[in-house]
Order: sequence, then C-alpha cells, then structure tokens
Amino acid sequence: MSGKDLDKFTSEALRGQKRGIYEHSQCSLIMKGVQTENKLTKIFSICEGALLSENKDKLDLEKVKVCSDVCMSFQSTYPTKFDGTEYMNVAWIFSPTEENYHKYIKPWHKISLRYYPLLTTYRQAKYPRSRKLVQVSSWDQIEHHNKIVEYQEQVIKKIEDDLTECPEDFRFFVKTSALSVHSFNVLQGEFTAWALSELSDTRRELTKEISPKIWRDFTGQEKEKEEEDLE
Repeated sequence: MSGKDLDKFTSEALRGQKRGIYEHSQCSLIMKGVQTENKLTKIFSICEGALLSENKDKLDLEKVKVCSDVCMSFQSTYPTKFDGTEYMNVAWIFSPTEENYHKYIKPWHKISLRYYPLLTTYRQAKYPRSRKLVQVSSWDQIEHHNKIVEYQEQVIKKIEDDLTECPEDFRFFVKTSALSVHSFNVLQGEFTAWALSELSDTRRELTKEISPKIWRDFTGQEKEKEEEDLE
C-alpha cells in the first residue's frame, strides 16, 4: 500500500469512527427522551440533539432555542416558603421584557394563573414590608393582628388594581414571581404539551441522521419499528 493509499485509508477510517460516535450520541439522546417519564427531560434531550445535529439547516433552531430556554427555566425553579406559604418564583433565564414574552411565552400560554400578590417581586418593589418591630401587650394582640390582616388586604387590592392597568407581559412576569404550586404545574403542563408537539418534526429529522445498523446496534431493535414506538 502506497503512502497516498494509506493516508486515504486512515482518513476514511477516522471519518467512519467519528461518524459512529456522532450517531451513537444522537441515539443516546433520542432514547433518553423515550425512556423517561419526565416531559422536561424529553424536551431537553431533543433540543440537545438539535444543537449537536450535522444538518442544522433542516431544523428550526429558533424554536429549539425557545423550547430549550423555557425548559431550563422550569428545571431551575424550586419551591420557596414564606410564613408557611409555599410558592414558586419561576427562574426565567431570559429578561422579563415584552419582546421575550411574545417570543418565549405567548405561543403556548393560555390559562389564567393563581398567584400570591403579597409575595410577588412587584409588591417588594412598590409596597415593601415594614421592618419596624411593634411591641404590643397580650391584650392588644388580637387588635394588632386584625390591623395587619386589614393592611395586607389593602395591599393585595392595590396590587391587583395596578396589574389590571399593566400590559399583559408585565402581569405575567409579576404573577410568575409568586405562583401557587398548582398553577406552576399547570403552566409547566401547558408548555410541555406545546413543546413536544412543536419538536416532533425535529425529532424525526434527528432520527433520519442515524443509520439502521447503528440504530440496531444501539437499541437492539430495527429502526423502522423503533421510529413507530417514538410516536
């Protein structure tokens, strides 16, 4: 074998090895999404595969980025407690602007949300809690408690009235800074249902990049049957 032939053989072998590693990586991401019950993980595995793809020109990468960023925001959100109340301050990884609302939220969000006005970032900015400690006798505790409740009710009404006059995007980001746990789950459910539907074509394109042999070696099943199982 001449030096030129050896170089060609080595180059083709390396390309084949690299191709095999790529296809195995895509198989791993696709199967990760298939095998998990966690819908956020399903979505993120498709997004990872799209960003890894060698055929990005065939994919809607703008939609992939939207799905990936919203998915990461939900994955980064954990319950917070204040005075015994558990709520969710959604950790959006993008700025709460009108442009981002229409890009990331508007396409899929439809359902009204329950939130805690007293725990919102808006309340903290516009109606901050008093830091003054008030000492009262045991005889005055009930009256003092009633005054606090009355004040809180007034603040809640002010916040709700304020938000009525605010743009849709502003209201949304205020509410998602103090969602009830149930509303957070509803919001996440809205998104995952939309994203999985929107990314179905992306997943099919990624599956096409994998040869039947690599698919069979990786999954132990014929590719055509496995593609049906993905639906």
